[in-house]
Amino acid sequence: MRYLIVPGSFKDCLSAIEVGSAIEAGILESFPNSTTAVIPISDGGEGFVNAILHSVIGYKVPVVVFDPLLREIESYIGIINNGRTAIIEMAAASGLEMLNPAERNPWITSSFGTGQLILKALDLGCAELIIGIGGSATNDAGLGLAKALGIKFYDKLGTEMGEGGGVLGQLHTIDLSGMDARLKNSSIQVATDVTNALCGIEGATMMYGAQKGANPEMLQKLENNMQHFANIIDQNFNVNVDLIVGGGAAGGLGAGLAVFLGAKLSSGFTLVSHLIQIENYIASADILITAEGTIDSQSAYGKTPIGVGKLGLTYKKPVYVFVGSAPDSIIEIQKLGITSVIPIIRKPVTLTEAINNAPVWLRSSAAMLSHIIEASAGK
Repeated sequence: MRYLIVPGSFKDCLSAIEVGSAIEAGILESFPNSTTAVIPISDGGEGFVNAILHSVIGYKVPVVVFDPLLREIESYIGIINNGRTAIIEMAAASGLEMLNPAERNPWITSSFGTGQLILKALDLGCAELIIGIGGSATNDAGLGLAKALGIKFYDKLGTEMGEGGGVLGQLHTIDLSGMDARLKNSSIQVATDVTNALCGIEGATMMYGAQKGANPEMLQKLENNMQHFANIIDQNFNVNVDLIVGGGAAGGLGAGLAVFLGAKLSSGFTLVSHLIQIENYIASADILITAEGTIDSQSAYGKTPIGVGKLGLTYKKPVYVFVGSAPDSIIEIQKLGITSVIPIIRKPVTLTEAINNAPVWLRSSAAMLSHIIEASAGK
């Protein structure tokens, strides 16, 4: 049997490569003669650079940037296509995993560090930028990123604005004159893991703000600020940002990149799968296996398992998903090409136990699945 393992990461736990290695080990433990291939993938979030460099020839360049709270950290960008293309991972500069739970506060967190990653790519002479924007700690609509690139934002008094989603309600004037001129000659593609609009009940703030540290009172204030930002953009650029598919990704960074830099937003899974030519591997596989920490209502907005499921439908291949947790009903998810969702946790455990045991449980779950598949095939 030929198994293709296309894993996503387990947030705060395992990278996509680590997840895939554990699944592969479980299969080969039970059936050493099976053919396996691990092609880690990212839908734009954590591990975006590593997933691409696993399958595409390139290298990392270290960069010192600001984290979401404007502390200096060591980050990186990926370089492919003989130096022409930069792979930029927002999560590696402005990601939620940069902060401990007590530090998570979208009122003040900034995307400035992601702008610094873009500047490094421009300094290296890259003409094409591919930016993954999943896993953000911010809700600033790209304000910080734009400021790093020379764009200035002022309030009614003409005072230059600070950082974070908390200041968006003060926005009055946007000055693009100082924007880095090299951006005008750059091709910018954005890999987003969601299709949410900027504002509204399923927008950047109301859908994802709580996981970034916002309480209900802050959520409403942030939403009001985002609505104000949208109105200012409409007045200044004649752009209805709520019509931008994926504009709500990364706390509104999707909309900011589209408006300020003319970036093209795409499904992260689709963009990356084309880049690494995943369909060549799928065509020659019998079984597709993917994985993600959680499958829930957000998964249908563009997460990795659904991307793999849709390819499974196209190529008429079964798709199995290993997860840490799953909803009570998976009927809707199965309609999107998922054969079965398999939770790897088999007893009540603490979050710490789940994180510590994830590699072992992935391995044992993969071993059991392979036994079921091989038995049903008469082997």
